[in-house]
Amino acid sequence: ARVTKAAAASGCRCIFGYGSLMWKVGFPYEHHFPCSIEGPFARRFWMRSADHRGTSEFPGRVATLVQLPDEDDNGEGGVSRIPGVAYVVPVSELGAVLASLDYRERHGYTRDVCTVIARDGSRSEAFCYYYARPQLSDSDDVLQGSAMVWGESLEQTAAVIAKACGPSGSNLEYLQQAVACVRSLGARDEYLDSLLALSEQLADTGDRKDNGDVGSSQWQDR
Repeated sequence: ARVTKAAAASGCRCIFGYGSLMWKVGFPYEHHFPCSIEGPFARRFWMRSADHRGTSEFPGRVATLVQLPDEDDNGEGGVSRIPGVAYVVPVSELGAVLASLDYRERHGYTRDVCTVIARDGSRSEAFCYYYARPQLSDSDDVLQGSAMVWGESLEQTAAVIAKACGPSGSNLEYLQQAVACVRSLGARDEYLDSLLALSEQLADTGDRKDNGDVGSSQWQDR
């Protein structure tokens, strides 16, 4: 990951998790707490997954934190709050944990220092990994070589999630786990709720079509 100057100089020990890190933590921590991250971000299932929740022939979609532009005419952008989990890492393990996460998120991510808000309203700093929005100067080659599917519609994402499956399991199972984790925090994410409802509907439709209940033309790969 690209590390900002603020992150490089920060002494914070907190790491914000918004995807699988909410339920599958691969590093030691002293304690964790539910919180929301505040900033110009949105959680979107715009990251292709060809090694866990999909294949190279049919990549799935997993969660990523994307940087939003300033609010536009459609109301997108601005500052929002994304519910997740913050983990406080022991000082003795912090360097190794960050090095591991920086490597894991090496394909286009940025590590920065952000503000997280706990349930009691207290605010603290945490490291977060997000995907910066494309710049006007980015070439088509850069964008085409990215694992991101910028601006993919809810319907397009759901159609992929309903069908994709990889070594770590089905893509729908991943989405269901993400929604369950957010709800267990006493929070809701409108985007996740809508995506889950549509994905489950399409998966159910696909199952019935596979069983011969209805025609299959609508479920051909695109």
